[in-house]
Amino acid sequence: MKLRTLTFALSLALLGCNSPAPSAPAPTAASASAVTATGYLHPTAQDGRLLDVMSPWTSADIDHAVLTLRQGDATIATLTIPHASLGQKVIFSALHQSTDYTVLAQAYRDASGTIEIDNAAVDARSCTTPFSTTLDPTVSIGDIALKLTNKTYSGTTQGTRLAITDGQVVDTEESTSISLVPWSFGVLAGFGESGFADGAGVDAAFAHPDAVAIDTSGTAYVADEFNNAIRKVTAAGTVSTLIGSPEDTALVHPCGVALDSSGNVYVADAGGEKIHKITPAGEMTTLAGSGEEGAENGNGGAASFDDPQGVAVDANGNVYVAEVNNDDIRKITPDGVVTTLAGSTTPGSADGTGSAASFCNPEAVAVDASGNVYVADTGNHEIRKITPDGVVTTLAGSTTAGSADGTGAEAAFGSPTGVAVDAADNVYVADLGARTLREVTHAGVVSTLVTMSGPRGVGLDAHGDVYVVDAKRDQLLRQQ
Repeated sequence: MKLRTLTFALSLALLGCNSPAPSAPAPTAASASAVTATGYLHPTAQDGRLLDVMSPWTSADIDHAVLTLRQGDATIATLTIPHASLGQKVIFSALHQSTDYTVLAQAYRDASGTIEIDNAAVDARSCTTPFSTTLDPTVSIGDIALKLTNKTYSGTTQGTRLAITDGQVVDTEESTSISLVPWSFGVLAGFGESGFADGAGVDAAFAHPDAVAIDTSGTAYVADEFNNAIRKVTAAGTVSTLIGSPEDTALVHPCGVALDSSGNVYVADAGGEKIHKITPAGEMTTLAGSGEEGAENGNGGAASFDDPQGVAVDANGNVYVAEVNNDDIRKITPDGVVTTLAGSTTPGSADGTGSAASFCNPEAVAVDASGNVYVADTGNHEIRKITPDGVVTTLAGSTTAGSADGTGAEAAFGSPTGVAVDAADNVYVADLGARTLREVTHAGVVSTLVTMSGPRGVGLDAHGDVYVVDAKRDQLLRQQ
């Protein structure tokens, strides 16, 4: 069956109070050629991947949501989404070609769906997305935006482009419907056993992959720790080696990888006690680190690290490093000047500013568009947040290990070893100890997305799709 890509235009508009749509009447007649669209209601306001709940609501305020698919004035299908299912995938089935549809998304504070107005605050918020199923196989695959989130929506209208993911032509007369499916991941690359081999998909092999970063083209870079290598994986799953090999000592147990806006790759060389930079041409230089264990700040080789495992890059090219044995977070300017952003060489779990804060064996970092740094504080079983000024707070978790969902300290993590942050400041956590992928909203609300064998690192592509390196299965997984 031939795959096609479908595109449509998105326009978000603030509507007045709306009650839930009535039950769907019989669908109108349409041609036999139909399509299936899948995707998520995703919180990325910058690229139009959302149908947003408006300020001052958060995801915790939502009892349930209602999606209504309309064709003109006719209601084609409806779906009620309970609070617990707001993060699941949404599938629109049998959307007919060259047909204009409208999706109405409504969020409700209470189970009854009663709409009440109190000082201009309403108990239901709505927005609409008109789109057309005109086929265009030349357009890159995008995403349908269908996940109610805590991101606020400002203004009355917003226009942008959106595309249906995995559009597939089917020969059927079946009724159009909307349904939910759980989060799922497929193997992008890796045989499932430890090894060192380039190739396509499962013909390739990794050895304890620790971290992953994805560029704007969908190419993933994997820190392949036990192979002493950085591997490159295309969007189609073809694996090649960017640098290193099991016998090579240019890298010694690389544990972290990150990308800047120019396509440079940064590597946390844990065994080599250095931070390296690899240009798009494949030339590797040492950005900072003497190669000896230490905790010295300074310029380039005058600085020293002790088991640097996590690395992230901000919009200005500053590099952030999570040091396991120094229990701190370091900052490196583009010129290689190293300073300590937060923490000290004394382990602990204190919030505070700069050296007044403390960490315990932090293994991973991520940075948002505002320059806030998120830390997988592995030894403390917490997710920490650091402002650009070095102010450290605990976003979620406590010093007690576990696997409980909840808000702030009510939540528990096993051993968080990987973090990634999306454009709405939702943090995705590879919780190796609990063998789960977790999500933490900017308000600290933690939910478990899916169970995995050995999630070690996590990354996001330009569309917000999630990638996970599974160190137990020696595979790179991609959200489906």
